[in-house]
Amino acid sequence: MTRASDRAWVLLKSGKRLDLLDPHPMAWDDEDLATGLARTYRWGGHSKWELPLSVAQHSLTVLFLRMQQAPAPLTACERLHALLHDAELGLLGYNALTPLKPYLGEGFRLITGRLVRAIGRRYRLPDWTAESHAAHKLADQLAAASEAAHVVGWSRADISWNLRINVEPLDMDPVPIPVGLQPWEPWSPRLAASMFLETLLELRNQAAEEPPPQQAGVPNYPQPALSGRTFVAVDSGDGMQSIEGEIVGGVREEDGTWDLDGVFTVLTDDGDLVKVNGWCCITEVQ
Repeated sequence: MTRASDRAWVLLKSGKRLDLLDPHPMAWDDEDLATGLARTYRWGGHSKWELPLSVAQHSLTVLFLRMQQAPAPLTACERLHALLHDAELGLLGYNALTPLKPYLGEGFRLITGRLVRAIGRRYRLPDWTAESHAAHKLADQLAAASEAAHVVGWSRADISWNLRINVEPLDMDPVPIPVGLQPWEPWSPRLAASMFLETLLELRNQAAEEPPPQQAGVPNYPQPALSGRTFVAVDSGDGMQSIEGEIVGGVREEDGTWDLDGVFTVLTDDGDLVKVNGWCCITEVQ
Protein backbone atom coordinates (compact mmCIF):
# COMPACT_ATOMS: atom_id res chain seq x y z
CA MET A 1 0.00 0.00 0.00
CA THR A 2 1.28 3.47 -0.90
CA ARG A 3 1.53 5.85 2.05
CA ALA A 4 0.35 9.43 1.69
CA SER A 5 3.91 10.57 2.31
CA ASP A 6 5.11 8.61 -0.75
CA ARG A 7 3.21 10.72 -3.28
CA ALA A 8 2.41 14.35 -3.98
CA TRP A 9 -0.16 14.43 -6.76
CA VAL A 10 -1.29 17.61 -8.50
CA LEU A 11 -4.47 17.52 -10.59
CA LEU A 12 -3.90 19.78 -13.60
CA LYS A 13 -6.33 21.73 -15.76
CA SER A 14 -6.02 19.10 -18.52
CA GLY A 15 -7.15 16.39 -16.12
CA LYS A 16 -3.69 14.85 -15.99
CA ARG A 17 -2.07 14.04 -12.66
CA LEU A 18 1.50 15.07 -11.93
CA ASP A 19 3.42 13.32 -9.17
CA LEU A 20 5.90 15.96 -8.00
CA LEU A 21 8.02 13.30 -6.29
CA ASP A 22 8.29 11.14 -9.42
CA PRO A 23 7.37 13.32 -12.42
CA HIS A 24 6.76 11.58 -15.74
CA PRO A 25 7.61 13.68 -18.83
CA MET A 26 4.12 13.17 -20.27
CA ALA A 27 2.23 13.95 -17.05
CA TRP A 28 1.27 17.46 -18.19
CA ASP A 29 0.43 19.19 -21.44
CA ASP A 30 1.73 22.50 -22.79
CA GLU A 31 -1.29 24.47 -21.60
CA ASP A 32 -0.85 23.08 -18.07
CA LEU A 33 2.72 24.34 -18.06
CA ALA A 34 1.77 27.77 -19.42
CA THR A 35 -1.02 28.09 -16.85
CA GLY A 36 1.26 27.08 -13.99
CA LEU A 37 3.98 29.55 -14.97
CA ALA A 38 1.43 32.35 -15.42
CA ARG A 39 0.13 31.75 -11.89
CA THR A 40 3.55 31.45 -10.25
CA TYR A 41 5.05 34.77 -9.23
CA ARG A 42 8.50 36.24 -8.94
CA TRP A 43 9.74 38.51 -6.17
CA GLY A 44 7.53 36.82 -3.58
CA GLY A 45 4.49 38.16 -5.40
CA HIS A 46 5.41 41.76 -4.54
CA SER A 47 5.10 44.51 -7.12
CA LYS A 48 4.60 48.26 -7.32
CA TRP A 49 1.96 47.56 -9.99
CA GLU A 50 -1.56 46.27 -9.50
CA LEU A 51 -0.44 42.74 -10.43
CA PRO A 52 2.65 40.68 -9.54
CA LEU A 53 5.08 39.49 -12.20
CA SER A 54 4.62 35.92 -13.39
CA VAL A 55 7.39 33.47 -14.19
CA ALA A 56 5.77 33.11 -17.64
CA GLN A 57 6.39 36.79 -18.43
CA HIS A 58 9.90 36.59 -16.98
CA SER A 59 10.63 33.57 -19.19
CA LEU A 60 9.65 35.54 -22.29
CA THR A 61 11.84 38.45 -21.15
CA VAL A 62 14.86 36.16 -20.83
CA LEU A 63 14.14 34.64 -24.24
CA PHE A 64 14.03 38.02 -25.97
CA LEU A 65 17.17 39.22 -24.17
CA ARG A 66 18.98 36.03 -25.11
CA MET A 67 18.05 36.53 -28.77
CA GLN A 68 19.09 40.19 -28.72
CA GLN A 69 22.49 39.44 -27.21
CA ALA A 70 23.40 36.45 -29.37
CA PRO A 71 26.12 37.18 -31.95
CA ALA A 72 24.32 34.89 -34.43
CA PRO A 73 20.70 33.73 -34.73
CA LEU A 74 19.83 31.07 -32.17
CA THR A 75 18.40 27.74 -33.23
CA ALA A 76 14.82 26.96 -32.28
CA CYS A 77 16.13 24.46 -29.74
CA GLU A 78 18.31 27.12 -28.12
CA ARG A 79 15.39 29.52 -27.96
CA LEU A 80 13.18 26.80 -26.51
CA HIS A 81 15.81 26.14 -23.85
CA ALA A 82 15.84 29.82 -22.90
CA LEU A 83 12.04 29.94 -22.72
CA LEU A 84 11.89 26.85 -20.48
CA HIS A 85 14.76 27.74 -18.16
CA ASP A 86 12.37 28.12 -15.18
CA ALA A 87 9.68 25.71 -16.36
CA GLU A 88 9.95 23.50 -13.26
CA LEU A 89 8.59 26.38 -11.17
CA GLY A 90 5.30 26.29 -13.06
CA LEU A 91 4.87 22.57 -12.35
CA LEU A 92 5.84 23.04 -8.72
CA GLY A 93 3.71 26.18 -8.37
CA TYR A 94 6.33 27.89 -6.24
CA ASN A 95 9.23 30.25 -6.90
CA ALA A 96 11.43 30.52 -3.83
CA LEU A 97 13.20 33.81 -3.15
CA THR A 98 16.89 33.36 -3.89
CA PRO A 99 18.09 34.05 -0.30
CA LEU A 100 15.78 31.30 0.99
CA LYS A 101 16.97 28.54 -1.34
CA PRO A 102 19.99 27.45 0.75
CA TYR A 103 17.65 26.88 3.71
CA LEU A 104 15.11 24.69 1.90
CA GLY A 105 17.26 21.60 2.14
CA GLU A 106 18.23 18.61 0.03
CA GLY A 107 14.65 17.42 -0.40
CA PHE A 108 13.66 20.60 -2.20
CA ARG A 109 16.71 20.35 -4.48
CA LEU A 110 15.85 16.74 -5.30
CA ILE A 111 12.26 17.62 -6.22
CA THR A 112 13.23 20.55 -8.46
CA GLY A 113 16.03 18.49 -10.02
CA ARG A 114 13.60 15.71 -10.97
CA LEU A 115 11.24 18.23 -12.52
CA VAL A 116 14.09 19.80 -14.51
CA ARG A 117 15.09 16.38 -15.87
CA ALA A 118 11.50 15.51 -16.79
CA ILE A 119 11.14 18.83 -18.64
CA GLY A 120 14.43 18.26 -20.44
CA ARG A 121 13.27 14.84 -21.62
CA ARG A 122 9.82 15.98 -22.72
CA TYR A 123 11.09 18.93 -24.74
CA ARG A 124 14.35 17.27 -25.82
CA LEU A 125 16.53 20.02 -24.36
CA PRO A 126 20.30 19.51 -24.68
CA ASP A 127 22.65 20.04 -21.76
CA TRP A 128 23.98 23.56 -21.34
CA THR A 129 27.45 24.13 -22.72
CA ALA A 130 29.73 26.45 -20.75
CA GLU A 131 29.27 29.12 -23.40
CA SER A 132 25.48 28.82 -23.69
CA HIS A 133 25.05 28.72 -19.92
CA ALA A 134 27.12 31.88 -19.46
CA ALA A 135 25.09 33.69 -22.12
CA HIS A 136 21.86 32.51 -20.50
CA LYS A 137 22.93 33.63 -17.02
CA LEU A 138 23.71 37.10 -18.32
CA ALA A 139 20.25 37.37 -19.89
CA ASP A 140 18.67 36.07 -16.68
CA GLN A 141 20.58 38.61 -14.56
CA LEU A 142 19.65 41.47 -16.88
CA ALA A 143 16.01 40.44 -16.59
CA ALA A 144 16.26 40.22 -12.79
CA ALA A 145 17.95 43.63 -12.44
CA SER A 146 15.40 45.27 -14.72
CA GLU A 147 12.46 43.63 -12.95
CA ALA A 148 13.84 44.71 -9.58
CA ALA A 149 13.96 48.32 -10.78
CA HIS A 150 10.83 48.59 -12.91
CA VAL A 151 8.48 46.01 -11.37
CA VAL A 152 9.32 45.94 -7.66
CA GLY A 153 10.88 49.38 -7.20
CA TRP A 154 14.37 48.66 -5.86
CA SER A 155 16.90 51.45 -6.31
CA ARG A 156 19.96 50.90 -8.44
CA ALA A 157 22.15 51.01 -5.35
CA ASP A 158 20.01 48.38 -3.59
CA ILE A 159 20.03 46.15 -6.66
CA SER A 160 23.81 46.04 -6.53
CA TRP A 161 24.40 46.16 -2.77
CA ASN A 162 21.46 44.24 -1.29
CA LEU A 163 20.34 41.98 -4.14
CA ARG A 164 23.93 41.30 -5.30
CA ILE A 165 22.95 41.70 -8.96
CA ASN A 166 25.93 43.30 -10.63
CA VAL A 167 24.48 44.33 -13.98
CA GLU A 168 22.74 47.58 -14.83
CA PRO A 169 18.95 47.46 -15.27
CA LEU A 170 17.69 48.03 -18.78
CA ASP A 171 15.44 50.95 -19.59
CA MET A 172 13.70 49.38 -22.61
CA ASP A 173 11.45 46.36 -22.14
CA PRO A 174 12.71 43.75 -24.65
CA VAL A 175 9.33 41.99 -24.97
CA PRO A 176 6.73 43.42 -27.39
CA ILE A 177 4.28 45.41 -25.27
CA PRO A 178 0.65 44.18 -25.38
CA VAL A 179 -1.91 46.81 -26.36
CA GLY A 180 -3.03 48.93 -23.43
CA LEU A 181 -0.08 48.09 -21.18
CA GLN A 182 3.10 49.93 -20.28
CA PRO A 183 6.70 48.70 -20.53
CA TRP A 184 7.57 46.33 -17.67
CA GLU A 185 3.96 46.23 -16.47
CA PRO A 186 3.02 42.75 -15.23
CA TRP A 187 0.45 40.94 -17.34
CA SER A 188 -2.68 39.21 -16.16
CA PRO A 189 -2.37 35.44 -15.68
CA ARG A 190 -4.61 34.81 -18.70
CA LEU A 191 -2.51 37.04 -20.98
CA ALA A 192 0.78 35.65 -19.64
CA ALA A 193 -0.38 32.06 -20.18
CA SER A 194 -1.58 32.84 -23.70
CA MET A 195 1.65 34.61 -24.72
CA PHE A 196 3.83 31.87 -23.23
CA LEU A 197 1.82 29.04 -24.79
CA GLU A 198 1.83 30.65 -28.24
CA THR A 199 5.62 31.02 -28.10
CA LEU A 200 6.13 27.51 -26.75
CA LEU A 201 4.07 25.88 -29.50
CA GLU A 202 5.81 27.92 -32.20
CA LEU A 203 9.27 26.97 -30.94
CA ARG A 204 8.34 23.31 -30.51
CA ASN A 205 7.18 23.16 -34.11
CA GLN A 206 10.35 24.86 -35.33
CA ALA A 207 12.61 22.67 -33.19
CA ALA A 208 10.94 19.53 -34.58
CA GLU A 209 12.19 20.53 -38.05
CA GLU A 210 15.80 20.85 -36.87
CA PRO A 211 18.20 17.91 -36.59
CA PRO A 212 18.65 17.08 -32.92
CA PRO A 213 21.99 18.12 -31.37
CA GLN A 214 24.49 15.30 -31.37
CA GLN A 215 25.11 13.94 -27.88
CA ALA A 216 28.42 12.35 -26.98
CA GLY A 217 28.34 8.61 -27.59
CA VAL A 218 24.99 8.67 -29.44
CA PRO A 219 25.24 7.72 -33.13
CA ASN A 220 23.40 9.58 -35.87
CA TYR A 221 21.09 7.17 -37.72
CA PRO A 222 19.92 7.84 -41.27
CA GLN A 223 16.29 9.03 -41.34
CA PRO A 224 13.51 7.99 -43.71
CA ALA A 225 12.69 10.84 -46.08
CA LEU A 226 8.93 10.37 -46.29
CA SER A 227 7.54 12.57 -43.53
CA GLY A 228 10.39 13.96 -41.42
CA ARG A 229 11.32 13.02 -37.89
CA THR A 230 8.84 11.56 -35.40
CA PHE A 231 9.50 11.82 -31.67
CA VAL A 232 7.41 9.74 -29.29
CA ALA A 233 6.88 8.88 -25.66
CA VAL A 234 5.90 5.24 -25.13
CA ASP A 235 4.40 3.89 -21.91
CA SER A 236 3.78 0.23 -21.21
CA GLY A 237 0.36 1.15 -19.85
CA ASP A 238 0.95 -0.30 -16.41
CA GLY A 239 3.44 2.37 -15.39
CA MET A 240 6.26 -0.17 -15.19
CA GLN A 241 8.27 1.03 -18.19
CA SER A 242 8.43 4.14 -20.36
CA ILE A 243 10.81 5.42 -23.01
CA GLU A 244 11.19 8.54 -25.12
CA GLY A 245 12.98 8.97 -28.39
CA GLU A 246 12.79 9.07 -32.14
CA ILE A 247 11.27 6.41 -34.41
CA VAL A 248 13.96 5.10 -36.76
CA GLY A 249 12.29 2.01 -38.18
CA GLY A 250 8.92 0.38 -38.74
CA VAL A 251 6.00 0.35 -41.16
CA ARG A 252 4.77 3.51 -42.88
CA GLU A 253 1.14 4.39 -43.49
CA GLU A 254 0.04 5.58 -46.95
CA ASP A 255 0.47 9.22 -45.90
CA GLY A 256 4.08 8.57 -44.88
CA THR A 257 3.52 8.57 -41.11
CA TRP A 258 4.65 5.67 -38.95
CA ASP A 259 2.17 2.92 -38.08
CA LEU A 260 2.03 3.29 -34.29
CA ASP A 261 -0.25 0.27 -33.93
CA GLY A 262 2.40 -2.04 -35.35
CA VAL A 263 6.00 -2.84 -34.43
CA PHE A 264 8.45 0.06 -34.66
CA THR A 265 11.96 0.85 -33.44
CA VAL A 266 12.82 3.82 -31.23
CA LEU A 267 16.22 5.43 -30.77
CA THR A 268 15.86 6.50 -27.14
CA ASP A 269 17.23 9.68 -25.59
CA ASP A 270 19.86 7.47 -23.93
CA GLY A 271 21.08 6.17 -27.31
CA ASP A 272 19.49 2.69 -27.10
CA LEU A 273 17.51 1.02 -29.89
CA VAL A 274 14.24 -0.38 -28.53
CA LYS A 275 11.65 -2.39 -30.47
CA VAL A 276 8.09 -1.46 -29.47
CA ASN A 277 4.88 -3.43 -29.95
CA GLY A 278 2.62 -0.46 -30.44
CA TRP A 279 -0.65 -2.30 -30.07
CA CYS A 280 -0.01 -3.07 -26.39
CA CYS A 281 1.48 0.29 -25.39
CA ILE A 282 0.38 3.88 -24.97
CA THR A 283 2.24 5.93 -27.58
CA GLU A 284 2.08 9.72 -27.81
CA VAL A 285 3.71 11.70 -30.61
CA GLN A 286 5.63 14.63 -29.17
